Amino acid sequence: MNTPEDEQAWDDLFRQRLENYEAEPAADALSRILAGTPKPTRMNRGRVAGRVAVALLLLVGASWWILDRWTTLPEKPTAAGISPVGATRKPAAPSTMATSPKTLSPIPSPAGPEQSVAVGTIAPRQKTVTEPAQKTFSYRPSETSWQTQAATYQRPTPTTYYENVQAARSAYPGWDDTSSTDMVSVLTEVASIAEPMQVNRLQHLGLRWPQFASPTLPINLQQSDIDALPSVSRRRQSSLYASVMALYSYRRISPNTNDEVYIRQIQSGRTFSSDRIGSRIQIGKEWRLTQRLGLRTGLTYGQLRTSMRYRLQTLFTDSTQVNWVNDQTVRITPMTDRPLSVASRYHFVGLNTDLIVSLGNGRLWSHYVTAGVTVGGYVAPVRRQSAFLQASYGIERPLTSDLWLRIEPSVQYSLNAISDRRNLCKIRPYTYGLSISFRK
Repeated sequence: MNTPEDEQAWDDLFRQRLENYEAEPAADALSRILAGTPKPTRMNRGRVAGRVAVALLLLVGASWWILDRWTTLPEKPTAAGISPVGATRKPAAPSTMATSPKTLSPIPSPAGPEQSVAVGTIAPRQKTVTEPAQKTFSYRPSETSWQTQAATYQRPTPTTYYENVQAARSAYPGWDDTSSTDMVSVLTEVASIAEPMQVNRLQHLGLRWPQFASPTLPINLQQSDIDALPSVSRRRQSSLYASVMALYSYRRISPNTNDEVYIRQIQSGRTFSSDRIGSRIQIGKEWRLTQRLGLRTGLTYGQLRTSMRYRLQTLFTDSTQVNWVNDQTVRITPMTDRPLSVASRYHFVGLNTDLIVSLGNGRLWSHYVTAGVTVGGYVAPVRRQSAFLQASYGIERPLTSDLWLRIEPSVQYSLNAISDRRNLCKIRPYTYGLSISFRK
C-alpha cells in the first residue's frame, strides 16, 4: 500500500475516506439498545422427540431381528411315528416286502444314573404282528472303553445266529460266546429289535443292549401321556423388570478460566462420598437368547444433585469487606475475590440396553453380570444430549413361582460433562450404587 509522505496528502486521504460518513445514528439505534440482549434459542423439542423415537424404533427393531434369527425351541411332537420300545419284544414275522439294510446310529448320552425311558421309532417295514401296548427300554451312560467302541460301530441287522455271533465278536473282541448260556436268546432278542431309532422328544440319550444294563425300575410312558405333555412355544417368552438404584457421588470438576474471572479453592464432596446425590429408575422387558445370554431394554429416569463451593476472583479490586470490631472500630479489608456456593439438580431421561451373561446357578442364588449403555438427554435445568456406560454384577433368587428378586451393585460413567450455565464449572459424573429390581 502506498502511503502519502506529506501532511496535505494525509488530509486529502482522510477527507476522501470520510466523504460519505453519516454523523447521525441509525433510526432504530435506540430501539436496539432498549431491546437488550436477545434470548438464547432453545432446543427444538420436536427434533429431540424425533431423535428419541428413531432411536427407540432402531432398538426395538434390532431386538426383534436378533430374536427372529436365533434358534427357537422345538414344537410339540405329533403322535404319528412314536411308539414305545421295550426290552421284551416278540420277533416279527418275515415280511414279503423288500427292505434295505439299516444301520443303528449311535447317540451320545450324558453322564448320569441308569434310566429307562420311552423313545420313538420309525419302522423300516410294515409289521404283521401286533406290538405290545406298553414297552420299556433301559439304557446306561457309557463308562468303559468297550462301550465307547460299541457306540461307534455300525453293522447291518443280522438274520441268523451265526451272523449274530460274528457281529458280537467284531463289536467286542474280548468276548467269548461260550461264557454265557443265555447269549443265544439275548442275541435273538437284539436281532428282532435292532432297528434304526429316532429320538423325537428326548435328545442325546444313547442306546445300549439290554443284557449289559443293571435291573432298574422302568419309566412307563403311555401314548396318552405323550399327547398330554404341554407344547413349547416357538418364540421365547419375555419378562418384565423394574429397578430402583440409589446414586452416590463420584465426579470430576473442571473449572473454566478466562480473561475476566478466575476460579480457585473449589470444595466439593469427597471422591467416594457416603452422601446420596440422586437416584435412577428403570422399567422394561427382558429376553432370554440362550441358556447363558440375555438382552434387556427399557426406559430410564434419573436425577443427579451437585453442590460445591468456590471463590471467584475478578479484575475489579475496589470491593471491600467491612467487619465491626467494636462500637468505635470498623475493619475494612479489600477483596479481590468472593466466595460462592452453587447447588443444582439435573434430570435425565433415556433408553437403556444391557447384555446379561449368566455365570451359573447356586443352591439359592444365580449369578450374572451385565454391561450396556443408556442414551438420552438432560431435560432440566439444561437441555443437552448425553450417554452413560454402565456395568453391574448381580445375584437373583425366586420369591414366588413367577417373581424374582435381583440385587445388583452397579457403576455408571457419563460420556459428557454437564454445566448449569450459572457457574463456571463443568461436571462429569461418575456414580455408583446398589440396584434392587424385580423380574416377573
